[in-house]
Amino acid sequence: MAKGSRRGRLVLIDAHSLIYRAFFALPPMSTSAGEVTNAVYGFTSMLAIVLANRPEYAIAAFDLGKPTFRSEEYAEYKAGRRPMPDDLRPQIERTREVLRSLAIPIYGVEGYEADDVIGTLARKAAAEGMHVTIVSGDLDCLQLVTDEVDALVPRRGITDTFLYGPDQVRQRYGFEPVQLIDYKALRGDTSDNIPGVPGVGDKTAGELVQKYGTIENLLDRLEELKEGRVKTNLQAAADQVRLGKRMVTIQTDVEVPLELEKARWLRYDPEEARRVFDALEFRQLLARFPAPDVVPVQARLEFAPPEDLHGVRLVPDHAPLEELCTAISAAAEVGVFGIWDGPARGGTPVGLGIATADDAFYLPLTGRPAAEVADALATRALSTHDVKDMQLLLDQVDEQNYQWVFSTFLSAYLLGAGSRDPRLDDLARELLGMTLMGSDQLLGVGRKEIKPSQAPVHEAATYAGQRAQAILQLHPRLEAEMRNVQVDYLFHEIELPLARVLAQMEWEGVAVDIPYLREMQRELGEQLAALEAEVSELSGYEFNLNAPQQLAKLLFEDLKLPVGKRTKTGYSTDAETLESLRDKHPVVGLILEHRQLSKLKSTYVDALPELMDPSTRRVHTSFGQAATATGRLASSNPNLMNIPIRTELGQRIRRAFHAQHPDHLLFAADYSQIELRIAAHLSGDPNLLAAFAAGQDIHAATASRVFKVPLELVDPNQRRLAKVANFGSIYGQGEYGLSMQMGIPGDEAREFLKEYWTAFAKLRDYLEGVRQTARETGIVVSSTGRRRAIPDLRSPNYQLRMAAERMAINFPFQSLAADIIKIAMVRLQREIESTGLRGKMLLQVHDELLFEIPRAELDTFSDLVPRVMTEAYELESRLEVESKVGPNWADMSKLATVVA
Repeated sequence: MAKGSRRGRLVLIDAHSLIYRAFFALPPMSTSAGEVTNAVYGFTSMLAIVLANRPEYAIAAFDLGKPTFRSEEYAEYKAGRRPMPDDLRPQIERTREVLRSLAIPIYGVEGYEADDVIGTLARKAAAEGMHVTIVSGDLDCLQLVTDEVDALVPRRGITDTFLYGPDQVRQRYGFEPVQLIDYKALRGDTSDNIPGVPGVGDKTAGELVQKYGTIENLLDRLEELKEGRVKTNLQAAADQVRLGKRMVTIQTDVEVPLELEKARWLRYDPEEARRVFDALEFRQLLARFPAPDVVPVQARLEFAPPEDLHGVRLVPDHAPLEELCTAISAAAEVGVFGIWDGPARGGTPVGLGIATADDAFYLPLTGRPAAEVADALATRALSTHDVKDMQLLLDQVDEQNYQWVFSTFLSAYLLGAGSRDPRLDDLARELLGMTLMGSDQLLGVGRKEIKPSQAPVHEAATYAGQRAQAILQLHPRLEAEMRNVQVDYLFHEIELPLARVLAQMEWEGVAVDIPYLREMQRELGEQLAALEAEVSELSGYEFNLNAPQQLAKLLFEDLKLPVGKRTKTGYSTDAETLESLRDKHPVVGLILEHRQLSKLKSTYVDALPELMDPSTRRVHTSFGQAATATGRLASSNPNLMNIPIRTELGQRIRRAFHAQHPDHLLFAADYSQIELRIAAHLSGDPNLLAAFAAGQDIHAATASRVFKVPLELVDPNQRRLAKVANFGSIYGQGEYGLSMQMGIPGDEAREFLKEYWTAFAKLRDYLEGVRQTARETGIVVSSTGRRRAIPDLRSPNYQLRMAAERMAINFPFQSLAADIIKIAMVRLQREIESTGLRGKMLLQVHDELLFEIPRAELDTFSDLVPRVMTEAYELESRLEVESKVGPNWADMSKLATVVA
């Protein structure tokens, strides 16, 4: 990592070299209209890899195709190169379109090559304290590598890359990066028509550079060489070698400005990018790029300029903490920002940035007791970026009832109308005009990355202390913005208090039965082997079921099954394609079963034992509070949201989650049909409301109205069709989706939906109103004020526009459902703590809450949990909660159903 690097990372892309490499590395591919796109595709794939870790800045450089100073001095420069292939020429401009759609500026200077532009920009950026990554298909760029500049170069093809820093260059060549200039001048370069010295190859050139350093030094000391062909040829080719050195030296003094603000990445228009990618038929490739940063979408309020950041005072090891504690105790509000090694829960605290209105401190925590600081913090109103993670960090310092009053992370999430992972760096820059030290600058990137505890303490102090100060200055601005767009209720009553609840749930974790999972591993392994043997017997030969190309060969070439979708690499074998072929050959059902077993085995049965914390004997999932646009929580490491509920294998996996203590039980409570109840409430549809009021089976009641038969005469097929239509209505499903899901003709689906919307006309009108408002504004707003921006609502692409409308239609239902269970979680935690109950909330999975409780508290939780959950939000259709209890998450007995 570059010492003093403070301004972020700049990626410099040698576009011409990468386009050429992609053209010759990839087989021909073209759009349905016949336009060749292999070079554009390869270049864009490389670009996706480069930009995946979100550099702050990106610039692309092109050759302009005009004479350069090299060709003017040396007419034979690059002579003999083949002319540009006809199929490549139009792809150059297409690549420019891709770059422009991603808001990456394009540079080129007459008289110079792209290398020279990159060399100059790299030098300027490094001088300004930035870290630079050059991306090129040509190893010539390695001469530019320094401690501040590294180079990412493909090794094979276009996506197998290697990152060169100074150490990697030395290991490969045996000398310094800048000496590659002399090395290449000596051995020559046939691709650029640099002659070099006859008889001097890689080995001799390397030895000469290692011994003499530069060509100039070598030529001055030729008398030291022993007599022979090398010495004779060097004497004869001295001028030729000097010329070669001028030709291979990348210039770093081109008159080209470094305009960083114009190069700031992640400010592109997603609709424009999608238009370009769609025209190229790169429909899946855009998803590999990070989504653009979304800043608050409402009209910006006017504020006075922010105060300058104060210097951060480092609290030395073993120094008394009285001054710090006094400053905390005298402050009305304290900003805190911590750094740690590893995950927030279970990681090692490294340091704490603490800011007041008047001062800023950095307190190193490694091996240092800080309980008195925690005591002081517990008496103050605290603001931070991510409350959940900061609570987990402070709990390791000292468990206290910390009073969180603000989170820049959650505020920006709510203001961003669906943007996720809001970064403090971006907020400070957008709202305060401040550039904070980035994590890349503190920790490095790629092979140079270090742990926070390894960073110099003065740099860690700057990093954490500045962020704590920025949080305090952002608080009033973001608070005012939230009031302006009326998301302040969501923030203060739901998201902010929920963050502390989630921290406690992550800290608690849930016990898993490791011996049970090991036995299940063995059983599933045998089942998978049996399925593989059966598939081999049916197909007549053995092959890898997980290899798409081998599977495609079996299905579409050997078995001659109907071909569905095609991909860039051949026939599609995705789940949708295989489902459509299930009835065509018995091998397809076996393959689908193998996929499901294999996925669940690797995701849960194999992974859960490895994810268990050996100190607690429990699995601690991480909840993503700002991971979805609808407000639903996400879960990772492990993701517990995707365990199938209604399959036998899913239930077997759930059986592994159990009460850890002999006198404890697992208690689960689940909202019943909450999104349909919300649909009835929001639409005011009298038929839906009447069915819920009567306590009827909503799907049977729907079938009764649509098919015009008495409720008791509804048959299973009618109920199943009504169930698909009920859920389909709130997900924007049309007749095509209904016919595909139910396997019925389109005219039958059309007739059913005609009767359905006649029966539920008020629901139809409500959904049409949501759709129309979303089209006009581009934003959907829920009953609680949660907002979601959906840019594709105005897309000229019909499929994208229809998908966006389905998102808009479902948002009011899914978002309110998410907020209702969040409200219930906050209120439940308060009651559990205030009444001194020993039971713990462990998990939230969709509409279900899971607790571990002492057996003696079963009656209390059986009353408390359904009561709080049904009272969380007043619906005209009423909330209904089903409760269960048992020794594990699968073997549970139902308790009484409670209706609000």
